[in-house]
Amino acid sequence: MFEDESEGTIPDALGRAALPADWGAELPWEERPNLGLEVVRVEEPPSLSANEKFCALEIWTKNRTYHVDITMTCIGVVRRDTGLTDERSECVGARLGGGQMRRGDVAELCYPLPMPGTEAVFELTEGGRKKFLVTSLVERVVLRIGSTQVDPPKAEPTWQEITGRSVSPGVLFKPDGR
Repeated sequence: MFEDESEGTIPDALGRAALPADWGAELPWEERPNLGLEVVRVEEPPSLSANEKFCALEIWTKNRTYHVDITMTCIGVVRRDTGLTDERSECVGARLGGGQMRRGDVAELCYPLPMPGTEAVFELTEGGRKKFLVTSLVERVVLRIGSTQVDPPKAEPTWQEITGRSVSPGVLFKPDGR
């Protein structure tokens, strides 16, 4: 528990008191100010190809948008000025580690996601050696939640049939349902 939680505040990513716990509570959910992470619902047809990667996270910097899948692997980089894929980006295939912010001789790290104002950090393994790739300052972080409507009374398809993706047992919940 963060030390400031008992004082009725919401801690920031470093555990410091950032906002009163009831901040924005009087507003409807969609009108509440965000704390640096936007959440959007993405409606998709259930026939999505198993080979097609779902962009679960967008990390926006001044010049690029990094697309990250559910395994935290960068699956694409788009140039914001043209809207075209950046074919030369080393980040494609690299794993997202979080974010960093340098202050003098000290680096503050946040994980599992970068926050606006930090630099996103990706890890790439080449020839058995780790290489860290750092973006410019993050302006926006968008979590994309996939949503598909099904009619359960008529059929009980598997998760893979619904989404076109498989989920390893125990990743989202334990087999006993907890």
